[in-house]
Amino acid sequence: MNLTLGEANTVFLMSLLKPVLFALAVGFWARAVGVVDKDMDYYMLPKWLWQPVVVGAGALAFLLWLLIPYFWLGLLVGSLIASGALVGYATFRNPKVPETARWGISADHVKARIGEMQHAQVQKHATVAFIAADGTKKDVPTPTTPLGEAHSRLEELVEFSLPRGADLIDLVVSAQKALLTVEVDGYRYPQPEITPKLAMALVNYLKTNSGLDVEDLRRKQQGTVTIEAAGRGKHALGLVTMGSQSELRLIIHIDPAKLSARGMNQLGMLPSQLAVLKPAVEDTGRVILVGAPSKEGMTTTLYALLHAHDPYTHNVTTLEDEIAYHVEGVDHQTVEVGTDNMQLSRRLSAALRRSPQVVMMGRPLSSEVVKAIIPEARNLRLYAGVQQGDTFASLAAWVKMAGEPGPAADALGAIVAQRLVRALCKTCRQGYKPDLEALRKLNVPPEKVGQLYKSSGKLILGNKQVVCPDCAGMGFKGRMAIFEVMAMDDPAREMVKQGQMDHLRAHLRKQQKMIWLQEAALVRVLEGATSIGEVNRVLAGVRPAGPGGSAAGIAGPTAPGGSSGGSAAGGSASGAIVK
Repeated sequence: MNLTLGEANTVFLMSLLKPVLFALAVGFWARAVGVVDKDMDYYMLPKWLWQPVVVGAGALAFLLWLLIPYFWLGLLVGSLIASGALVGYATFRNPKVPETARWGISADHVKARIGEMQHAQVQKHATVAFIAADGTKKDVPTPTTPLGEAHSRLEELVEFSLPRGADLIDLVVSAQKALLTVEVDGYRYPQPEITPKLAMALVNYLKTNSGLDVEDLRRKQQGTVTIEAAGRGKHALGLVTMGSQSELRLIIHIDPAKLSARGMNQLGMLPSQLAVLKPAVEDTGRVILVGAPSKEGMTTTLYALLHAHDPYTHNVTTLEDEIAYHVEGVDHQTVEVGTDNMQLSRRLSAALRRSPQVVMMGRPLSSEVVKAIIPEARNLRLYAGVQQGDTFASLAAWVKMAGEPGPAADALGAIVAQRLVRALCKTCRQGYKPDLEALRKLNVPPEKVGQLYKSSGKLILGNKQVVCPDCAGMGFKGRMAIFEVMAMDDPAREMVKQGQMDHLRAHLRKQQKMIWLQEAALVRVLEGATSIGEVNRVLAGVRPAGPGGSAAGIAGPTAPGGSSGGSAAGGSASGAIVK
């Protein structure tokens, strides 16, 4: 039986599968022609010869497919003709191109092509990539490679950390286990369990990309690497690795430069505290101490105070273990790892012989260093830190290190104490009516407070509760500092010399209207910037602010006589704060 072209179409287009196969074959052939066309242009092969051959073979293949009355036979004949043209072109081109670019159909070639396709897919869908020195992205390892699993774990860490504004990632590896945590606003969040083997692969992967020595597991090493995260741009990772006989530790600081040095006005002090501190800072001599526990913002405050002095009109020097912020015009001097306090005091004495006007000590003070400072304290401004929780504890530590209260008092200009509290996410914080009796215990007039706020991490959209997009469900976003400021005047110094601490508290309260740490925290609670629960978490165990004050935080029990939360000499700042 003879069929016309139109009848042949009717025969095989009756099936749904056949037109689909026909369309796929046309699409495949069009792509193959395009590839061959670009290949001939790239390698400058005779296009006038092979373009008609390849296109003509394809046209003939499809024509025969349509004319042959048996669909599958037509498919076979057409495929042989079309593939024959491609094989012929490949046979002609391969000797004329580099070996690495040759086409083939061997098992190794097919495997390589599959690997290339997998590699391309991994690069396309990767959510994190390292950035090379020239600004280009480094290839992401495929999951089948030894580093692929380590990269996948890094992606999970970055996807958790960046949306929440994390500060650092901490990994501790021993032979038996690995502990992984992410710090967000000073709070540690444990991460899913990771095996020691995978943990070491992750450490080595990061060390390799940051140029650190993978073989050295004991010495402290520091490096920086840049990543690009999908939808979140580029970020710097500051790496610190160190080891001992029993474990290896990796600390990843996320965007370590994001906390650039701030000025005094940007620290978050209350206006009355700034008014007390500024004259002390503007004075030409004496020591200003910053007291804070470890990781409570001491360095940021020291640098903020340093910024009050123009390094181009003053000789400004720092002596630090590590330079936190490079300030133009400042003579930054580093202290070698392992330098003891006696060596540090000699380094300081050498620096003082160059007659600096402003000096900042980046390492917490010791007795040896304090005794080197005191003889020069009246001739220069020196900023230094002590790891104490409030101004009076810092004062006691300073006097003890000095050895004698007289010289210690004469050398002291002011003390700033601080703590960091998490700030409530303004998008999802929940308001509530505070208990009236609790407000009275805090010396806060209930009629002055409409509502307080607590953390949530959730939003209501319609009838559905969803995770807050701004804080990723944390309920907090960022941190703020709360301060206690003590400026020393001559009467205050005399009280220190006499050891009259109770008189000193009364004097500071009366003359400076000094606000205790708990009260400064209460201001931020009343503003809705943080919560009572967060403040109590941070200030748990802080000393009583004054006679009869509560040591349990701002929500502590009422003290005998009705005073609470830090009243001294019969006064309270809390009532005045909310006027």
